[in-house]
Formats: sequence, C-alpha cells, structure tokens
Amino acid sequence: GFSFNIYAQQTTYYWTDTTSENYVNHRVKRLIEDKKHLYLLGVSHDESYQNMRMSFSRLDKSGKVLNFTIYELLDNIVDVRGLAKKPGELIRIYGTATNNGNFIPYVNDVATNGHMPNSKWTMVSVPHYMGDMQAVNDSIALLTKSIRSSATNLYNTFTYKINLANNDEVIWRYIGESDFNEESSALFQMSNGSTLVLAKRYTDNSFMNYYSVVYSIDKSGAFEWLAELEDFQDFSDHSIASDDQGIYIIQNY
Repeated sequence: GFSFNIYAQQTTYYWTDTTSENYVNHRVKRLIEDKKHLYLLGVSHDESYQNMRMSFSRLDKSGKVLNFTIYELLDNIVDVRGLAKKPGELIRIYGTATNNGNFIPYVNDVATNGHMPNSKWTMVSVPHYMGDMQAVNDSIALLTKSIRSSATNLYNTFTYKINLANNDEVIWRYIGESDFNEESSALFQMSNGSTLVLAKRYTDNSFMNYYSVVYSIDKSGAFEWLAELEDFQDFSDHSIASDDQGIYIIQNY
C-alpha cells in the first residue's frame, strides 16, 4: 500500500524580523515539528535579494516566535535542503556549501534555541549537491544527494538511509546509475517501506534542458524500478507524492 497525508489549514502565522538590518527578506525551505514546537529552516537575503545566509526559527504551537537566528558568518552556503530532530535537543541541518568553487555537503547541528556551536562542512574529494531528507522516526532518516563521479565526470543520484542517533551511520546506500547528469530533488516514503526518489535528468552538458525521473528503492535499499518523464521538460521546480491511487509528479512552469 501507499501512504498519503492530507493537510487542512487552520490558521496563518507571520512575523516581521527585527533582528537584522542587513538580511530582511526571508524564505522558509523546510519545516518540522515535535509535540511542542515548530522548527523552520530557511534562507535570508538583503534588500536586493543578494548575499544569502541560512536562518533558523523555533515557534510554539500558538505561532509565537521563540527564537530566530540568521547565521551571518556562513557566507559559503548556497542552499539548505534538510532538517531533522535528533534524539535529545539538537536539530540536524543539511545543505550545500561551496569550497574553492566546488559544491560540498553542509552538515551541522543546531540547538533548539538557535545556538550553533561551530560552523562546519564536510570535505569531499568530488563535488556534492544535497537534494532532500526525510525523517523516518526519531532516529532514522532518508537522505538523497547528487555526487559527481570521478570516473565518468557525471552527477549521479545517491540515496541513503542513515541513523541520526549514531552520527549519521549509513544503514544502506543506493546509487542511481545513469549515462546523464542527474540532480536529486525530493524523497517520498511509501507505507510499504519503499522510497521514491525524484531527480532532474539533464539531456546535455549545458545543464539547461532536463526532465523528471523517478527511482523506486525497496526497504532494504535495492532498486525496484525507474520511470522517465521525457515528455515534460524544462520546468522551474518539481515534487512528488503518492496515495493508494497512484504516484503524482507536480511540475511548476
């Protein structure tokens, strides 16, 4: 069977940031919740929508902002794509940074009050670009990213099941084999334990033309099937969901 969540809006919360004069435009990229709080990971820009920085918020369930932090010293962050509550009081953050012109994974912990004890990123031998992450439970998460192969010089889709309680220990890893560059975009976990991975497949080296592909991976990390949506190309964004009627790909143009 498939799993699908239906959400209904109950109310709307908004607030104006007064903590920074330099970063005044904000966009939420990921949101998670526990029994008492909402946690928001986002990006903040200056008045001209330049000089992006990562930002983090904590709200109570009434919508009151308890803390909001812009990490002004993190000037090499290019995107944030993952947020998960670890066992205890820490939040795990995943994103993409740059180092010497190459994409590298940004993985760090932040306290619920916004305090980040250090600024770090993961040094890698080949460029990485983070795609999406979804928590399975309080300790386990799914993570997808794009990694450029040193053998083929192509970006492949990598998907991991990791143990958040044990320093992101890898439980299994799946590599999407392709003769094209692929950019991991989104994950969706099915109720039967399978994972859907949505990616952009680029048709040439210009990185301007692309279409959606979907990988299905079983609960042990083994390949099940691949769907290629070649008739629908060059969208601005896409996402994936499923219910007991089928799988849905949403493309924005």
